This record gives sequence, structure tokens and C-alpha cells, in this order.
Amino acid sequence: PDFIGLHCQEVGGKNYEDTMKHVDKFTRMLLQNEHMSQYKRAYVFLDEDFTAVEKFTALGSLYFIHNSVKDVGIYNFAERTFVPAEGKEVFTGNIEHVPIKEKSKFPKDFFPDGVWSRKGFIRTRWRLYNTVFDLVNLHLFHDASNIVAMEKSPSLYSLHREQALLHTIKRFEDDDHTKVPYFIFGDYNFRLDTHKLIKLKQFDTEPDACKLKLYEYNVTFQPSSPFSEDADECKSYMKTRCPGWCDRIMMSHSCRNIILNVETEVEYAMIGKDVCMGDHKV
Repeated sequence: PDFIGLHCQEVGGKNYEDTMKHVDKFTRMLLQNEHMSQYKRAYVFLDEDFTAVEKFTALGSLYFIHNSVKDVGIYNFAERTFVPAEGKEVFTGNIEHVPIKEKSKFPKDFFPDGVWSRKGFIRTRWRLYNTVFDLVNLHLFHDASNIVAMEKSPSLYSLHREQALLHTIKRFEDDDHTKVPYFIFGDYNFRLDTHKLIKLKQFDTEPDACKLKLYEYNVTFQPSSPFSEDADECKSYMKTRCPGWCDRIMMSHSCRNIILNVETEVEYAMIGKDVCMGDHKV
């Protein structure tokens, strides 16, 4: 590929206070891997500072530009201008003041029960082949309790996810940066509607709330979570919650128009079907 965008959530894992130290080593190994030798330009944004509770999202956005690609620009949100994408830039730890990205944790009152967790977004803007677009790494709220999730439809958690997603879209619509097409891909944490699953046998309804704002290609792959974290049972689901299509790629309708103008077949599918990738597969 000419350009690779890799969006990670929960950088450092569940026990990030102990394991965050391993992330930088992993990043160096990835950048130095022989399979990445054709990508001499790379930008890495890792929000690792867990001591900044009100800002910490544990999001990681990694971008790799093939050597054959000319004239790539990344947007400086502070200066409101594009700068040439050159070399390898790795931003780790506290990245609040890095101007070539926009990062935000959701307001505290958006969180179920008002308890902070690692949820928010990172946005970058690119100019590639004379086309300008945003790439947004998003992590929405999970279902903390299966019991609470099945009490009503839509569930409490679904309403919080909808609020955060629409808040993010509105923020992009209302800010004073030039409006451009955007892709939002990450962990939406969309779940099957457990209440309807039990009562009405209806399933993947959460995306309906944002259909007017976002487009998604048909989902033909199996639910992306929660897969077993046992390497010997990588095709099986855990019994912790009902499987759901948590990991999605959605885009503004203007982004879809760009894709329609390119003579190529779009594949919207899951990777890692036969290997252990943790509880989510994308």
C-alpha cells in the first residue's frame, strides 16, 4: 500500500501502569522491521502519560508512507497549514502539545457513572495525491455490566456511545478548520442490543443513530469481539459478553464520494481470523 494507517486503542494493555514501558520497544521494532523498509517516512502518536488522568486516552495512531509516494503533507492544527511529511517522527508520553494532531478525551459527564476511562479521539489531517482528508482514531465506551446493558433498549451504554460519537462529529463540523472528508476508524464498542436480542431477536442497531452523518460499507464479516485471548482458541469467543461488531470503519459521505471516483474494489473485512490478536480483531 502507498499509505498505511494503523489505529490502536488501549496502548499499553489493561495493566498499562506496569506494561506501558514495553510500547516504545514494540514501536522501535516495528519501524526497524525489514518488511517496513519501503516506508522511510512514518508518523507515530502514542498517548502514554497515564498520570494525566483528565487527558489520558491510551490511543495510538501510526502512519507509514511508501517511498514511491511524492509530496505528502501533514496538517499543523496550530499554524493551520500543511508541512511536508519527511523522515520518521515518533511522539510518545505526553503528546498534548504536538501540533500536527488533535486529541481529546471525552467530557467526564459523558462517561457512564461519571468515572474516567481511556476514551476519546486523535485526529490527523493529510494531503495525499492532491486529496485532503482526516483520519480519526476513536475509542467509545464499553458495556461495563451485562445486566445493565440488557435492562432497556437502547442501553445506557449505547446512549453514552451515541452521545460521544455525535459530539465528536459536531466538533469537527463546528470548528474553524477547513471542512474535509474524514474516516473514523477504531473501537466503537458497538454491541448487539442485548435487550432486543432477548425480547425481539433484533441485533446490530447501534450504527443507526449516525447513518445521516456517516457511511459504512456492508458488514459481511463475523463479530469482531470478544475473541478468546488463548492462542490455542483464537477462533472462539469468550463468554464474558454477547459478541458484537465493535471495530468498524465509518466515513463522512464526502469520503465515500472520493472512493467512488477511484477505480478499485473496496474490501471491508476482518484481519487476523486465524491468529490470536487479543479480544478484538479488526
